[in-house]
Amino acid sequence: MNTLLEQAQSNFAGDVGSLPQLRLDGADSCATFFSPGESRGFHCVWEFSYRAAEAEKTFTYFDETLQRCFADRARVEHDQPVNHPDSYRLQQYQVGPVTVSVSLKDKSALQKTYVFLRVDGANRD
Repeated sequence: MNTLLEQAQSNFAGDVGSLPQLRLDGADSCATFFSPGESRGFHCVWEFSYRAAEAEKTFTYFDETLQRCFADRARVEHDQPVNHPDSYRLQQYQVGPVTVSVSLKDKSALQKTYVFLRVDGANRD
């Protein structure tokens, strides 16, 4: 996580080949992304059966790990609940200009539950 945070401080500067090619343990996929406005980031996805206990454990593991990792360096934000049948939880950690998020999303139509870890780079406009 410290490597990602360090890279995010510079908005993952450099060419595509120099960006993190990490795959976090057990993740189904991890990738660097580019957003409009030239912000960059990194995200990983874990896919589970719908409302599997393992998804909740994974979300809790990352949330607790991020709390310990960032200690007093981060401002924590809790997202508001959504009003539809699928559930959604989000924890965001603002560490200077970098945002690290972990979310848990149930998708009933797909009968899947996902955990997402996302690191948004510091956009240097």
